[in-house]
Amino acid sequence: MSVGGSVLWALKAPGDELDLVGVVLAVITLAGTVTAWLWRREKSGPVDISVTADRLAVELRVQWEKAAAERKLLYPMPVPVRWLRSERPVAGPVEDATGAAGSTRMPPLPGIEHVKPGRIQRGQARNLFAIYGGLDSGRLLIVGAPGSGKSSAAIMLVLDALKHRAGLSEGERARVPVPVLLTARGWDPDTTPLVDWLAERLRRDYALPQTKAVRLVREGYVALVLDGLDEMPESLRSTAVRALNEQATFRLVTLSRSLELVQAVRSGSLAGAAALELQPVDVEDAADYLARCQTVPMPASWAWLIANLRHQQEGPIGRALTTPLMLSLVRDTFPEASELEAALSSGELRSRQDVEGVLLDRVLPSAYATRPGQPAPPYTLDHAAYWLSYVAARMNEENTRDLAWWHIHRWRSRSVRIVVAVAIGLLLGILVAMAVGLADGLLLGVFGGVLAVLGVMAPRTRPARLGPMRWRPPSTADLTAGLVFAPTLGLLTAEPIPVLAIGILVLLGPSLVGWLLGTDGNPDSSSDPKTSFRRDQLSWLGVGVILALSFGFGGAIIGRFSLAQGLTLLWGILLSQAWIAQLTFMQLWLAGLGPPRMMRFLEDARARHILQSSGPVYQFRHAALQDRLAKRFTAIPGRKRPTTLIKRVSWN
Repeated sequence: MSVGGSVLWALKAPGDELDLVGVVLAVITLAGTVTAWLWRREKSGPVDISVTADRLAVELRVQWEKAAAERKLLYPMPVPVRWLRSERPVAGPVEDATGAAGSTRMPPLPGIEHVKPGRIQRGQARNLFAIYGGLDSGRLLIVGAPGSGKSSAAIMLVLDALKHRAGLSEGERARVPVPVLLTARGWDPDTTPLVDWLAERLRRDYALPQTKAVRLVREGYVALVLDGLDEMPESLRSTAVRALNEQATFRLVTLSRSLELVQAVRSGSLAGAAALELQPVDVEDAADYLARCQTVPMPASWAWLIANLRHQQEGPIGRALTTPLMLSLVRDTFPEASELEAALSSGELRSRQDVEGVLLDRVLPSAYATRPGQPAPPYTLDHAAYWLSYVAARMNEENTRDLAWWHIHRWRSRSVRIVVAVAIGLLLGILVAMAVGLADGLLLGVFGGVLAVLGVMAPRTRPARLGPMRWRPPSTADLTAGLVFAPTLGLLTAEPIPVLAIGILVLLGPSLVGWLLGTDGNPDSSSDPKTSFRRDQLSWLGVGVILALSFGFGGAIIGRFSLAQGLTLLWGILLSQAWIAQLTFMQLWLAGLGPPRMMRFLEDARARHILQSSGPVYQFRHAALQDRLAKRFTAIPGRKRPTTLIKRVSWN
């Protein structure tokens, strides 16, 4: 295409000087495209599905090891969390989970003993993998109170399973499913079967081809660890349990808050499941854990706290510090030992809830405090608290615990972004008109504005990354763009050839890009949000460059080679999710609801352990912190005027 276009351009204007740069770039692009195609074709030959499973296991291990380190689940040694067989009406008899003699519904994993009823009475969270791998039913329910450590237990269970699998021989690995930890967000069991939803999540979250994702699920190469069943809309929970009961043919671990699950199973429990309930942390274990987190000899304030725990177990502090969440808050929000006793010895702390409130309220002041010998935080406490409270409130309105940066555009009006996009197109047109001429300026202004509007209005699903090469048929948006661009260009140039040539290029452009670069909207789930944001920018910039070099022959036909390259480069940039997100960040900034560089702010909050990442999305450190911040935002009087409210509300 590139070479042919350059020849056409040369033949059209034989008396003009050849645009050698354009021709050379076109040839280079053609050679590079062919080379990449041949290389990818060789690399993307038939692959055994077990190889795909192994690659997925490696990606998952990277993802969850990073998450475990971020949550401080590895060092210091984790809080000892114990479990008991749940007495709540959420599951059937234990014998239905362990199976009768000779039963092989789910054979034990290689190297794991079959679980007998006596082993499902009590144990520790660090031993959950042995239960998971030896249950005849393959179904495990883990329930607990808020902050009891369910998500942490799930992460460590997945890591234990992945490490066990990696240590097996190739033949044994094929018999061990890859555990995939997902939250139940976005699953509507009324309309989407479990298998289809899981396959789609594998495709979207881990950049797997649809056929391979379906095979992994249907052929038993993956196991599902489903967290957050209690965070689904209440109307869907019972349906979700029925769907899990009827449709799960693979190993299944389900995690939920206790009370919400009891309500969800009123119309039917999860047959064959072993229900385990995480218990409050033993006071002695809590005291030992806090002691491990301190220096030797221990500061006096910490010695006071540990003594208080051991001698006043029924006091407010003793009752509050019985969950991994509260213990981690005590550990992290008192970097200055002198502040500890003053904050927790107040006579106003009369109940467990009072202590928990004090600890949650210390998260932000501690995170944004100025430390000796360290640079001052880039954001003031009041600004950061207000912005984070707004983010928490919007997340609660959307009933989600995941903050996906590519969904933030929903928080502000799209019409404003459309106006900005049109203005950008007009500005480009004026600049080109001043530099080159009125005709080219008009052309770029019209097309630049249309491209910008299309970029703003394009559906937002997932950020892009360069992935496996695959072809996709033209979408409705491609057809619309082709039908709009081609006639308009034909009218502006009064030449019939561009109507066909440019129309075909615009119509097939996205499909060709998806074929060459594999840009199919899949983020890298082993990457963090900041990386996925940058990859989206670079991916679509790459798309624009490839289009600008390869499709410049459309402009060659009408004698505007460089103009066509500029338009296609602009088209690639404006389709970026990051472009839309950045426009939204500016809207939030103008409204006083966030900084202009929101990603930098969110990344700073993650570094201060207010947020944590789960693949390419952010999450608040705990749901209790998100809910408390959201409640504060909605309780601020006159919150529609944030610039004055920041001065009125104290977060210290």
